[in-house]
Amino acid sequence: MNIAASKGLKTVLTSLTLWKEIDKKDYKRYFYIPTDNVGWGKQIETDLPENDDSNERLYCCVVDKNRAGAKAKIVFSVNLNTNKWSELGRIFKK
Repeated sequence: MNIAASKGLKTVLTSLTLWKEIDKKDYKRYFYIPTDNVGWGKQIETDLPENDDSNERLYCCVVDKNRAGAKAKIVFSVNLNTNKWSELGRIFKK
């Protein structure tokens, strides 16, 4: 993939998704259902991880233009030192 195609993909992706950082003081207001727990059985509601590491951030993503179904809100954990993004699951308000 060349640079022009990558730039075009970035433009489309930023117009289709909405991102917001979750403040650490608001972690108590939300819970998430882990991605690996979707499917059969009881879904486990998990509180957001309260981490004292200043390099760990949580971001919520909404796919704005989704023709496949519901617009689920997805929470990601981001380590700013290693630039590692981990999908935690679907996020909900308590």
